[in-house]
Amino acid sequence: MPYFLRNLDFKTIFIQRIHYNIRRHLGKHKATEFLWEQRWDSTASTSIFTHLAPHHLYTIKNICGLTKNNCYFYDFKDIMFEIEKSQMETQAQILLEEMRKTVSLYPHNVLLYILGDDFRWAEDTEWTNQYKNYKLLMKLINSNPANDVIMQFGTLKNYYDAVFERSGTPDAPTPSLPSVQGDFFPYADKYEDYWTGYFTSRPFYKQMSRELERDLRTAEILLVLAKLESFGNDGADFQEDLIGLERAAESLGLFQHHDAITGTSKQMVALDYGDKLQNGLLMAHAVILKNVQRLAQADNSHRQSVNSHRQADNSHRQADNSHRQADNSHRQADNSHRQAVDTHRQVVDSHRQVVDSHRQADAERVDIILESYRPTPGSLPAKSPLFFKPGNMERIVFLFNPLARSRTTVIHLLSETQNLRITDADGREIAYQVSPALNDVDTQGSYLDVLRITFFLQLDPLALKAISIKSLGERTKKIKIKTRSTTTIRSTDRAGDKVKIQGFSVKELDPAELVTLTNAYMAATFRPEDGMLQALRTRKGKRKVAMELKRYESMNSGAYLFRPTGLGDLKPYPYTVRVLQGPLFSEIQTHTGGVVLIVRIYNSATDLDKSLEVELITQMEKLGENNELVLRLTTDIRNNLTFHTDSNGFQIIQRRVSHVLPMAANYYPATSMGFMEDDRSRLTLHLTQAHGVGSQRNGEIEVMIDRFLMQDDGRGVGEALRDPRVVKTHLQLQLETEGFCLDCPLKNPTDTAHRVNLAANNPPHITFEQEMSNLTTFNYEPVQSNLPCDVHLLMMKPVTYNPGDKRVGFLFHRPGLDCSTPRTSDLDVCLPGTEDILLGGLLKKAHTFKSYNETTFNFVNSRKRFGIKTPIRLLPMHIGAYTVNLP
Repeated sequence: MPYFLRNLDFKTIFIQRIHYNIRRHLGKHKATEFLWEQRWDSTASTSIFTHLAPHHLYTIKNICGLTKNNCYFYDFKDIMFEIEKSQMETQAQILLEEMRKTVSLYPHNVLLYILGDDFRWAEDTEWTNQYKNYKLLMKLINSNPANDVIMQFGTLKNYYDAVFERSGTPDAPTPSLPSVQGDFFPYADKYEDYWTGYFTSRPFYKQMSRELERDLRTAEILLVLAKLESFGNDGADFQEDLIGLERAAESLGLFQHHDAITGTSKQMVALDYGDKLQNGLLMAHAVILKNVQRLAQADNSHRQSVNSHRQADNSHRQADNSHRQADNSHRQADNSHRQAVDTHRQVVDSHRQVVDSHRQADAERVDIILESYRPTPGSLPAKSPLFFKPGNMERIVFLFNPLARSRTTVIHLLSETQNLRITDADGREIAYQVSPALNDVDTQGSYLDVLRITFFLQLDPLALKAISIKSLGERTKKIKIKTRSTTTIRSTDRAGDKVKIQGFSVKELDPAELVTLTNAYMAATFRPEDGMLQALRTRKGKRKVAMELKRYESMNSGAYLFRPTGLGDLKPYPYTVRVLQGPLFSEIQTHTGGVVLIVRIYNSATDLDKSLEVELITQMEKLGENNELVLRLTTDIRNNLTFHTDSNGFQIIQRRVSHVLPMAANYYPATSMGFMEDDRSRLTLHLTQAHGVGSQRNGEIEVMIDRFLMQDDGRGVGEALRDPRVVKTHLQLQLETEGFCLDCPLKNPTDTAHRVNLAANNPPHITFEQEMSNLTTFNYEPVQSNLPCDVHLLMMKPVTYNPGDKRVGFLFHRPGLDCSTPRTSDLDVCLPGTEDILLGGLLKKAHTFKSYNETTFNFVNSRKRFGIKTPIRLLPMHIGAYTVNLP
């Protein structure tokens, strides 16, 4: 937070809620104003002056002083009578004494007294009563020279101005202030009441928010690319798109409210947030579809134009040949003249086709649909299958890579038939694997009537790739296809699955034989009775990695608080375990009451192979009341009771397990990853939405999946946390045996882990034709030169949503990467911080840029202007914001 706020040009911040013991410690040492800095910033150039409120709550009844019982008098909201002067004089002296006690916590004599609360200042009478009575208190205190006090109404700016008048500047306070590092988690307001439950509360909406964030970013990038291709000569051509982006951004911004993203609102309010997120998704999707179509039709029009010109040239040649034939053969004179006339007509027709193709490029609309969409605000994303019919046997599928780096990605599509030919723009056929399609929007472990088609695809940076998928015959036809492979299935419920899984041979899974899924990088071993992971083996050896589904039982937890009373296994439902194996991927599916667990391994010889893909489909209502579901990994990693979580996806913070504090105190927020390590291995858990991550014992790390609670915790929600929705959780589990530093004071993900995490959080965006059209395969590759290997393009977006504003904003992040240990097994090693960013050479259309401005993170305040050829020097751990003007 301090780093982001500092780079938005904030100079000071005010914070309130931190652990009551930390507040007490800072107050004891007069350190309630401090410089909040980053552990990795040795220069303190990114620190920010921070004021910590001396009280744990901001209500009027808590802020008058350190003695809470003395504060009740000073809330005049509902006063219906005139307070006697003698009583006011007495209360003025009590207030003054309380303020003197409070100001002793600070290194100066300026005190900030905030006056308000939630849902206050809504009535004229409150304004009148509060102002009149506080004005009288000020008069009584200020009029006594012995008090030596000036008390007045003011603002935060007035307070900070008074502080710096006595204590220097925010960047160089005198005397020097203490510095504080870290993020103040976990938070407890009293006793053992830790606010660590909200890290996971309402995961359905946390995931929906992340989905909107991802799709909004994709829409912004596609719009900028379409603008760069000059589709339309002025901003008005994109006005509808900009309105859609603005509404999507408003929906996403609204959900960042502290009762929305936390999952701590009432059910009816949560439903309204869901409606707004859904509306934001619809707006973003409309922009995506429109600009995919623009790029696709531009390519198609270009091809038609080229072909028409070629036809015209051929017709001219035919006409010349016809004239020569006429001169050389009098007997064929009449025929030759007729041919000449016909070929001239072909010339004219060809030129007309050229003109018509340009005129119809924007007017013609092809129905392009989303491959994945949410039918309602309360449903999980559903996939659109590929359906074919006679005369309509081909679909063009569009795949957009939202990352500004090349990648090999896995594509899972649904199709009514397994008889397919998949080709790219170069005519190469793509190998694919056919498997049954699990119904992943419920917890029944049932299958759909369509098939899952899986293949790998290489995508260039920010590229839009159009491939062809052609049906060679309906599902019942037996057609030999060289590029197709099928999936073998074993099940503990062979009899039942033979009925459920049509068209596949189902064999019995031996309950006494361990299941092993392998690729060239690792082997994963599972128990057959419940499908749980037991161990991972790489080239460097084997490690115990035992996966378990556990549930915390509680009678005191609520939307905010995590207060478990015990830990138990899932209810004793029977398990159904299925093992699906094939050449491209293999997976093990476990189905028990209310939970479906899938662990998948790929065989691609790329980064996809370096982690296990874990999916959970859960419905907490089926697991009973007062349960908090966790996925726990128990290992033989000697991590010395420490583990690490990310902070807002920006940096890594070390956490230490305490057995003195309650279980809830060992939980921390994680938005993108958590890991633990020893001198042999590092085990990383990659996340695609916010979760609570914790540890209770050495060698353990766990992630909370969902919560279903029957009581309120008394922290303001006023109702139980009972969300009946089916929730889908996506994780990646990565075991590394090299590439990370053992004794570095600051831990960072390895370059491989960084790539895996980016890929998990930025999947390709897929759309396809609803009906066959005149569109063809193509590769749209807008990037001219790759970014440095350790730089991520966070944003490429219009600076504002005004059609007349031609500025484009770029946000780059150079994360800290751990590449301390030499590796012999991975040739794709990134050397962080060694290359500059060339903004002028990034995109093929960037030659139209003349200069760029370095700005604040919100692109509002410009700091410096540079020529477009000036390289950008971005240090590790930093983010840089820049704007350019489109011509």
